[in-house]
Amino acid sequence: MCVCAHTDTHVHIAKMFPLGDAAFNKEALVSNHDLLVSQMKEQGREVWDGAFNKQALVSNHERLARKVKEQGRKVCDSENFAVSIFSNDALLDRQVPVPIEDLDPILINELQVDFHHRGRVLYGKLCSEPVRMASVLTVLEDETGDAILLSVYNMLSEGDIQYVHLLFHKGLNVAIKEPFLNISTFGSLMIRVDNPSDLVHNPKIRNAGRKSNCGSSSSSSPPSLSLLSSSSSSLSLLSSSSSPSSSIYSFPVQKDLLVEARKFRNQGNDEFKRKDWKQAIKFYTEAVKSLLPSGQKFSSHPEGERELVLCLSNRAESRLRLKHYEAAERDARIALELQNDHAKSLFRRGKALHGLHQYNEAALCFQKVLNTDDLDGLSQSELENNLKASKLCCKQIRTGNYNLLGLCKALEAGQDLMCGEYVGPVEIGPSKDNRLGCGLRVTRAVNPGDLLIASRAIAHAKLDSSMLRGLSEEERNLLSSGSKSSSVFSTVYKDIATQVIRRAASSDRFRERIYSLSATSIGASNNIPPMSLFATTDLDLVAPGNSIADILYKEDTILSADKEEHIYTLITNNACQVAGGLGASLWLIPSFINHSCIPNACWMRIGQEILFVRAVRHLVEGEEVTISYAENGALPLSLRTSYLERCRGFKCRCERCDFEASMEPFMKQLEVKALDTLAQMDTLGYVEKRLHGTAREAAHTVAIEIVKSLEWAFQNISSFMDERKKHWFRTSFAAFYLRLIDDDDILRETIKEKQLLEIVLRAVQETLGASEDVLACARERVCLEECHPSSREIVAAMYGCLYGKQSPSSLKKLIALRHSILEARDVGAME
Repeated sequence: MCVCAHTDTHVHIAKMFPLGDAAFNKEALVSNHDLLVSQMKEQGREVWDGAFNKQALVSNHERLARKVKEQGRKVCDSENFAVSIFSNDALLDRQVPVPIEDLDPILINELQVDFHHRGRVLYGKLCSEPVRMASVLTVLEDETGDAILLSVYNMLSEGDIQYVHLLFHKGLNVAIKEPFLNISTFGSLMIRVDNPSDLVHNPKIRNAGRKSNCGSSSSSSPPSLSLLSSSSSSLSLLSSSSSPSSSIYSFPVQKDLLVEARKFRNQGNDEFKRKDWKQAIKFYTEAVKSLLPSGQKFSSHPEGERELVLCLSNRAESRLRLKHYEAAERDARIALELQNDHAKSLFRRGKALHGLHQYNEAALCFQKVLNTDDLDGLSQSELENNLKASKLCCKQIRTGNYNLLGLCKALEAGQDLMCGEYVGPVEIGPSKDNRLGCGLRVTRAVNPGDLLIASRAIAHAKLDSSMLRGLSEEERNLLSSGSKSSSVFSTVYKDIATQVIRRAASSDRFRERIYSLSATSIGASNNIPPMSLFATTDLDLVAPGNSIADILYKEDTILSADKEEHIYTLITNNACQVAGGLGASLWLIPSFINHSCIPNACWMRIGQEILFVRAVRHLVEGEEVTISYAENGALPLSLRTSYLERCRGFKCRCERCDFEASMEPFMKQLEVKALDTLAQMDTLGYVEKRLHGTAREAAHTVAIEIVKSLEWAFQNISSFMDERKKHWFRTSFAAFYLRLIDDDDILRETIKEKQLLEIVLRAVQETLGASEDVLACARERVCLEECHPSSREIVAAMYGCLYGKQSPSSLKKLIALRHSILEARDVGAME
């Protein structure tokens, strides 16, 4: 919406600034400008004081933005950012533009009013946030400190207005080709740009002398289409910055400051070699402060600028080692604004973007480094591997297809896992259980086996084996159960909390994500965070407060003791026990999935970092996603309850738990006997291989007794009229059924209709949907590929839920490898 023009404005312009006059000096311009302003004030018109005064122009500009916003006019909005591809058909019919290299520099105070300065180019920096009206209005400052209004027309279509923030963000270096100076409707001098291609983002400034006159070629200045073609990538706008000699400021660095900065940088390098990343960051920050004393502008001195690039780039690498991706990206980006071809900064920005799940932008960074002649000591193979990883992750998050076999092989080989962060058809919303606050729900109908989430842990930790020596039996029992009360296991949570606190201190955005997690397992907050909070967009990389000065002087936030304690509580309530009970990992979006002992989704880990969540049932749009927090949900009630209370801090009240708790005393006595035997069998039998002689025979006898008692109860107790409840109990005692599946003739009188294997598999499928532990245990006893067709059908369906679609050959190899991983996990936990 445009501010209305005054009908006689051009009359005043014509009288005061006639065409053909010689170039006005600054004093003449200000004098004539002040005369026009006084006349407009007498007529009660809105005017802007301060012809070249930056502070006055910015103040007036911000006042206009507030006024426009209050009146409901369109002001730039940074939400829902996406890179715009301009579509002004009129621009496409114009001639080839004049290259910026063929233009000579000019300053603001050398401009003539109402005159196109042919053959000239004005370099400057935007010093105010843009306002969108009929044009994009902002304030431009040149290297002398003079400032002037800048009005750019025909820049965006109506549908692209929200993208103006990226293209005109405060602090952006620009060049105006063949500038045109006139008078704005506010009575202020203003540069008007009608052709958006005449506005060049992040130009390389040519060190050429200025002409003594303005030049006035009569040929028209055709537009460039470079902006049209390059705007499809945020990287081209964010990192195509000026070279070391391109700063628009001209204040020299003092030699002693340069020496001091190098001293701090070398100290930072020493700490980096000692792997004390935190201390290294402190020294690099001191080096930056030495080069940029508070209140001074940035220096264009080549040595000072080069030193600043090195300090920022090294600080970015230190932050990468701590996985502080947000802060690392900022440092590398600013280093690139100072020297856009600095190979290490490009590489480090690429790694930071990859850590922020911006895989396409990361790939562009890696590719740009590979295209340079000087790799600055970087390994070409490492660059190619990073490029390959980013491209693969791009494909993964686009298609939702992952090579699980390849990931498991990489885990076994100790290699980095190439796994992109995938968020499927899910969103955070109110839980169906009001006590739980929020949960995760599907946004469309999904089928069993559909991938809902693939996520990387933001932090993880594991106990050192040396900490297990000399533990009391009580402490070992607490540790093996993953209890929060274990003093040893608490060190795992503290380690994770330290990682999270340090990253939260370096990034407001990350801190907001952490605070969105539930602080309690029951009675959680009803504040529902938007999914956009967990997605790093291009807007986050150029958000307000991300100007060069803001970033260079930015210190990590010091969190209070209360906030650190709050984060520790969040960790203990949301981190998942992994590594055979000796470690824990924290995932963000998966932390919003609530527990059920009759889940509709299952989760599968690969190592300590990668987590896949897939549906195990048909879900309708809006249905809440639930998983079993216990990695093995085929356990009796007492074990499930004990685990959830000790490790997750709540008591499950799902339908399965309530029913099992209500059963007759004889069923509870049966469970007590089962628990004693399970303690020897290690729940599902991997360590049962250690049982020999009488111990093995005793376990076999107890299994027969328990299965016979359960099947008798199913036939004679009225509570079991519902088939689902039989499935629940069979699943709870699955270990005993599985103990007998290779010798089911012994139960022929008890189970007459079906094979024992089919009975237990069907029960687990109906209760849990799928269980990798149950399938692995069954495979220990029988060849599942040769079992009864009805059993094979269940097995195939369960593997489909666990692993998604796999080719027969890949599935066979994946099953064998996963079986090996699970066995090593459980045996390792007992050693």
